[in-house]
Amino acid sequence: DVFMFYHFTDISGPYAADVEGTVKSLEDALTYINEQGGIDGVPWKLSFRDTGGDLKAALAAYEFERTQSPPPIFKVIVESAVNEALRDRINEDQVVTLTSGGTPAIVYPPGYQFAFVPSYPDVAGLFIDWLAETQPKPIKLAFLTWDNTFGRAILIDEVRDYAADKGVEIVAEEVFGLTATDVTTQLTRIKGTGANWVYSNTLGMPEALILKNADQLGLLGEIKFAGGQWTMLKHTTVALGGPLAEGFVGPSVLRSWDDTDEPYIKLINERCKAAGSDQTSNWIQTLGLFLYATEKIEKVVDEVGWENLDGPALKEQFEDTPR
Repeated sequence: DVFMFYHFTDISGPYAADVEGTVKSLEDALTYINEQGGIDGVPWKLSFRDTGGDLKAALAAYEFERTQSPPPIFKVIVESAVNEALRDRINEDQVVTLTSGGTPAIVYPPGYQFAFVPSYPDVAGLFIDWLAETQPKPIKLAFLTWDNTFGRAILIDEVRDYAADKGVEIVAEEVFGLTATDVTTQLTRIKGTGANWVYSNTLGMPEALILKNADQLGLLGEIKFAGGQWTMLKHTTVALGGPLAEGFVGPSVLRSWDDTDEPYIKLINERCKAAGSDQTSNWIQTLGLFLYATEKIEKVVDEVGWENLDGPALKEQFEDTPR
């Protein structure tokens, strides 16, 4: 009768500012797809739970979901720590899980979790490529990132070795808490290393704090600032940093809201405006993600029928995703 989609995420805790719009964009995406016929005529139905950014609450939500009848075979989890903590259970339960978390432990070795963005170390490597190819030497790079699973994903030997191979010297690795209100101490230590670039792996909200503190210390003309894929968002670094964000750079994995000649972005702009929601990254991601999931589930149903739709069959379809 329906295809249940159980979802949990943080809309009241430390990630709330970035995942604002999660519920609205998800409800709107499923409404849109259901209006187009759902999954081979079967509508999506959403069951949502707020976990407040608490790992124990997220694990409890997952345990609740797996007791449902039938248990879910498809999920989306967007918090790196939760993806890592549930990796073995997800593989055991054979639940195809899409994630925007980019830590290597989530997707290597391959299992039932599929990242729909590049890994955080890969994005850091892309940025290092850009530095080595375009910026004056010597390049002295400092990392200033969140002190959690997400933020520390770039603080690994593979990234350090890659930077060395490209002639980029990593001179400092500093971390700060999710709720930090001041990073002047870390920036002062970074200044002492002679760094001329600072790279962060966060969700974008802290970049305004970093830039504000750098401005207070007189570092903005001396040091250039950059970040990973989730710092390059219209509603975070740009909106919160204001003029201080001028010159902030980094790779982006999403199209711009301003690409209104692109049919998908035009559609998202229209639906977001109709919903009265802010232009958050959730809107750009969610509809496309579920259109693709709908396509994959329909292919499995065409091949094996609804009665034989299961996690392994769906996993095989997602493994066939073109690269």
